[in-house]
Amino acid sequence: MENTMTWERWQRLSESERAPLRSTGLLTPQLIGLEGFRVEVTCADTGSKRRFWVQRSSGWTPCHIEMKLRTSRHGMSADRRYAAVRIITRKGF
Repeated sequence: MENTMTWERWQRLSESERAPLRSTGLLTPQLIGLEGFRVEVTCADTGSKRRFWVQRSSGWTPCHIEMKLRTSRHGMSADRRYAAVRIITRKGF
């Protein structure tokens, strides 16, 4: 059997089989553990500030996603690094 991951193969795996296979290489280190929180970030390159809800994409190589509204269906990939991250609203509020 081929060792490369495909979407079809991933879909057949249980959650316990998926967990050790997930790569965290595309997650933003400063946002790990803040999924579901609203944050204000300061951009490392421009110094500008913006606010968003932190979410993660699914699959075997997830990334953090900036969601403008809690009810948004789509967002953009989070930056790899921020000058600062401040929690605005904690999860569940």
